Amino acid sequence: MYRCLKQLKSLSVCVISGLILSACSTAPAVVRSGDRVAIGFSCHLSNGELAATTLSDASVAGVAKAPVYLPRRTGPDTVAVTAGVMLPEAGSKDRQPFEQEIVRRLAALLPGLHEGEQAQWELAAEPYQVSSPKGRVVKIASVRKRPKEMRLPREEFTGRTGKTPELGQPFVLDQMVPGQVSGMTEKEVVIRFAPVPGRDLGTPFGAVTVRELADHYELAISAEKGALIRTGGMAGRIVAVDKESITIDYGHPFADEKLKCEVQVVKVEPRERALAAPVPAPEQGRGSSSDLPAAELDPAIARQLEEALRRINAGETVPGADAAKADREVR
Repeated sequence: MYRCLKQLKSLSVCVISGLILSACSTAPAVVRSGDRVAIGFSCHLSNGELAATTLSDASVAGVAKAPVYLPRRTGPDTVAVTAGVMLPEAGSKDRQPFEQEIVRRLAALLPGLHEGEQAQWELAAEPYQVSSPKGRVVKIASVRKRPKEMRLPREEFTGRTGKTPELGQPFVLDQMVPGQVSGMTEKEVVIRFAPVPGRDLGTPFGAVTVRELADHYELAISAEKGALIRTGGMAGRIVAVDKESITIDYGHPFADEKLKCEVQVVKVEPRERALAAPVPAPEQGRGSSSDLPAAELDPAIARQLEEALRRINAGETVPGADAAKADREVR
């Protein structure tokens, strides 16, 4: 009898121990610094508009979007980050795309959460380091001039396009006023430009009104002071508008907005098994100002912004750009 009781007691201890070990083995993993973590997130402006998300554009079809929002049409609903690591380091002069700024700041906050857990955080960012307040701003023309007709030597036309000219052949300087070959001689090519009827002429800075004059078109941008905008990977804010120019402040990663972010830890890979790999940002279609579609930003403005941002990254002062310079380059 004693032996049986002893065996039963021993069996009970084993069963209880087994249950405890089983419970421990199924407990959600805790995120530690250095772990590779898959997260999903959605960040909103203070007015509730969606600013960025890992969800597909179709999943948020009925949600109000902020001007800085870019649709995500492909890829998973998560992004992989290294917990506790914010790359590049805070205070870096190098600018990161808007979504990457969000991702790297969320990554630093993850340690301590459990796999499957959700969290809500408010993100704020410090201004970029510049040598002068003027280094934060870029000035562009508020009215763009585009010719109705252009005549090019045949050699120059072929050099620009890589093709022999033909009647009706497209020749585009600005997607808002595309052109095509309307005539040719032995020495020159005649190109006529005209707006496409019914085409939306919106820009990141505001809607465009086309005015037709005797020998050219004027594209007037209806910009609004204080408006939040997005050009390429960057968020900015329009700080001044007059008859000749629009001034945009690009001196802040979030355009001086605070973001309310909802985050879910989807999967945790312990740091012992995590691969040393760069932290990818959500695929957002356009990652930098260098790959803007021409329909949204004409080449002259794109060049002007690129040069201004290069100087901002280098810590140089960026003077207010000559509002007519880009027009002269195109004309």
